[in-house]
Amino acid sequence: MASAISRTLFDLDVPYDAIRIDARDGAVVINGVPAQAARGALDHALCQARLRVQTLPAGPGFQIRVQPGQD
Repeated sequence: MASAISRTLFDLDVPYDAIRIDARDGAVVINGVPAQAARGALDHALCQARLRVQTLPAGPGFQIRVQPGQD
């Protein structure tokens, strides 16, 4: 899932500082997404893939946590 999300970030030209997997809950965590990044397009793409997205303020940018959706 992390590599697919990384590819989506690349395709949408969304910059970020780091991407990792949180071992506690299996979420893919994207750190350092700038405030001016195309987050709407990213949220749409991830929701289309039936993933849950949580965006949290983190410094000057955002941290985005992505988990498999609940069906």
